Amino acid sequence: MKHWYAVQTKAHREAVACRHLTRRAVEVFFPQLLLPRYLACARVIVPMFPGYLFVRLVLDEQFDQVRWAPGVQRLVGGGSSRTPAVLDDGVVDFLRRHATPDGVVEARPNLAIGGRVRVNGGPFDGLAAVIQRPPDARGRVKVLMELLGGRLLSARLPVRQVAGDWLA
Repeated sequence: MKHWYAVQTKAHREAVACRHLTRRAVEVFFPQLLLPRYLACARVIVPMFPGYLFVRLVLDEQFDQVRWAPGVQRLVGGGSSRTPAVLDDGVVDFLRRHATPDGVVEARPNLAIGGRVRVNGGPFDGLAAVIQRPPDARGRVKVLMELLGGRLLSARLPVRQVAGDWLA
């Protein structure tokens, strides 16, 4: 019977491992995040779980095909046991439902108007704020902060300086 397992890859070799496992007829799911362009990252698509991917296989029949594939470090074990830990199908199914057929999930900040956030970095570090406008194309979000003495200040901040939740 086939089960899902987590595979730890060698550093920055998730795509290599995925390619070789696919060639060996192993079902692979490599979830990745599509980051918003305004984050100004060098790479727009990054691994959701750096150094890990998921494989679905019959362990007794396909263990060696996975273990010795280029880019693979090991199958993730369960505690002190040397046996790889079986993942709940629901975990992988949930991720797959939110991903494209290529395994890409669009990450978007949950920065809705009226949402409460905390400023991280810059001259307003640590202050609580309320979102007035969500991020624009240049990655700036308009917030309203309460300063000492009850004075309100409206400011545009880089989205990386605003701590909020992320949706997948």
